Formats: sequence, structure tokens, C-alpha cells
Amino acid sequence: PRATASPLTTPTPVASPSANFSQLSVMIFTGSATSGPAGQLQELLTPLGFASIQTTNASSVASQTLIVFSPAVTTAARTVIIDQVKQIYPDLSSQENSPTQYDVIITLGQTPS
Repeated sequence: PRATASPLTTPTPVASPSANFSQLSVMIFTGSATSGPAGQLQELLTPLGFASIQTTNASSVASQTLIVFSPAVTTAARTVIIDQVKQIYPDLSSQENSPTQYDVIITLGQTPS
């Protein structure tokens, strides 16, 4: 018998079943003068399968990136989202707040140098 090699595959982001991304909506605000970071983050988050991801400009400049989660977002989902955002914005903070129109609100601060 001959051994055959299996082709290598690139791993894709795997979310915990308790993450429920398909039931979550995200709003990304660009809180800096730089254009494009919200779209870049949207591209990173899209493969996770969110119900919707919207982007727009914030009404004011933010010095630091902030993620606000509704109580409906599980700990597993929060961890994955924070890890994804940290790829672009390593200096961020997060908090939980009352439910709003969106389950996750991300305000992007100044682009890291």
C-alpha cells in the first residue's frame, strides 16, 4: 500500500458554538480622521458570520478604540471579537451596556502608529 499526502489547508476562524455570531449585529464607527479602518475591520469580522455589520463615521474623534457589548453577547463571542479587533487596534477597552439597536458597537480610535 502507498501512503498519500493530504493537502494542507489554511485554518479559518472557528467560533465557539456558544458565540452565536449569526444572531448578532455590529456597528463600527470610525472615530479618527483616517478613512478606511472601519472597512478593514468589517473585512476581518465578516467571515465570522454576523447577522449584519454596518460602518459609519463617529460624530467626534476618539482617542482609544472602545467596544461596547450588549448583555446578549456571550463571553465566547466577546473574546473572539476582541481578538479580531486587536489585530488592528491592540490598545482597546471594552464594556457592557444596555441593549441598543446593535449587539456590538465598536468605535475605532486613532490608528496605531
